[in-house]
Amino acid sequence: MPNMELAVGKNITLPCKTAGAPPPEYTWKLPNGTSINSSSPVYEYDVGAADDDLTVSFHVKRVLQDGSLLLSRARVYDSGKYTCIARNYLGEDRKSTTLTVRKGNSCNM
Repeated sequence: MPNMELAVGKNITLPCKTAGAPPPEYTWKLPNGTSINSSSPVYEYDVGAADDDLTVSFHVKRVLQDGSLLLSRARVYDSGKYTCIARNYLGEDRKSTTLTVRKGNSCNM
């Protein structure tokens, strides 16, 4: 998979193109070492203050039915190496990509 670049606050879907019989189960290893699959999405909250107002941001990382990984409202913290692991009882395949999340409007996919 090619490396990807994204602006802070944008959504992105990281693909995991595989084929197998029987169909594989998908797990993603995140940059922080956490592993997630379709039954274990990650929900995160950021709480901050700006101009005396409290702000709360909601972020989701979820494995979709086709094995792709959805990242909502990306943060610089989300930058790093992502590895898709497709596994069935006959074996497994791994594919990795590096995501860079930057402040500003840059996006190179």
